[in-house]
Amino acid sequence: MAWLSVDHSWVITFGILGNVISFMVFLSPLPTFFRILQKKSTEEFKSEPYIIALFSAMLWLYYAFIKTNELPLIIINSIGCVIEIFYITIFLIFAARKARKRVIQTKSVEFMPFNLSLFLTLSGISWHFYGLLSNDLYVMLPNILGVSFGFAQLLLYIIYRGKEEVHKDRRVDKVGPEVDTDMTVEECISDKKQENYSSERVEQMV
Repeated sequence: MAWLSVDHSWVITFGILGNVISFMVFLSPLPTFFRILQKKSTEEFKSEPYIIALFSAMLWLYYAFIKTNELPLIIINSIGCVIEIFYITIFLIFAARKARKRVIQTKSVEFMPFNLSLFLTLSGISWHFYGLLSNDLYVMLPNILGVSFGFAQLLLYIIYRGKEEVHKDRRVDKVGPEVDTDMTVEECISDKKQENYSSERVEQMV
């Protein structure tokens, strides 16, 4: 087949590109974990993606050690294991006690980080081409599935994001007159007394 005889430089290029994007994948949940640390709660965020990511990195690491000349896979998946263990540790510390509803049930993307879905898709594309150019079916084929799931997540995000914006607009339309939340308790009491006084004056005049 024609694609088997490719320049070795392309294999190196996609190996480096795959490492860079995979590293961005591992770092993309950082805003989520900053939020968890600030609120001291995992809220409706799920731990499953990080457990699966750790398991995946461990499997790729095992595969890379068995096969020769797979330094890019060894480097990035070693880093990935360390980062995912860190994420899971935070989840164990701040995990909520009650299970929450999923994104599809709530039709909300607030707890579905877009950056993670995007970089997972890009990572799958890069590693697919790395496997394709290095004639490695064990790297190429799983990433076809990964890219497919990545595009599905992005599609869900786009669909539910649009619905979420519509619901927000409707809620804003239903909200009544604005309330001044900056008023102090004393000001509220004073206003109430003024209203009562005015009512009494009107009754006396009548």
